[in-house]
Amino acid sequence: MAAAIAGPAATLVLVGDGPLAARAADVAGVRVVGTVARERLAAAYASAEFALLPSIPTPRFREPWGLVCNEAMHQARAMIVSDAVGAAAGGLVRDGETGLVVPAGDAPALAAAISRLLADAALRARLGGAARGAVAAYTPDAMAAAFGRALGAAGYIEPPARAH
Repeated sequence: MAAAIAGPAATLVLVGDGPLAARAADVAGVRVVGTVARERLAAAYASAEFALLPSIPTPRFREPWGLVCNEAMHQARAMIVSDAVGAAAGGLVRDGETGLVVPAGDAPALAAAISRLLADAALRARLGGAARGAVAAYTPDAMAAAFGRALGAAGYIEPPARAH
């Protein structure tokens, strides 16, 4: 990360807490903000140039989807993700279309992707616009309706009466 942000005047803002937060706080150009309240997340994403989720699989964890992707993409932010992130494997984050996908654990590739987006505002805007379009149908209301349909199909709830 230090190599990627060393050239341009950039700050890597880490949101959340994890085992590497203390170590990351000692890196020049990195700011660790910790946990951000849900109601402030949209503003946090909107204030970023783009968002990162460079997960690497471990023996005990593999990123199943990465809701961060959906949340950032709703704010028209391009994503840089590793190929170990479910949102990449599932086709939401598409390399060169809605973001950039790098091999998991490939630090030089991650640094190159970060440098590429930092240097190219037009690319960030194009990927961010496509990202917003890719998640436009995925809203809380759409999610609730889908859960309702699934529960109704499984016989757990009565489907709502249709208006005539």
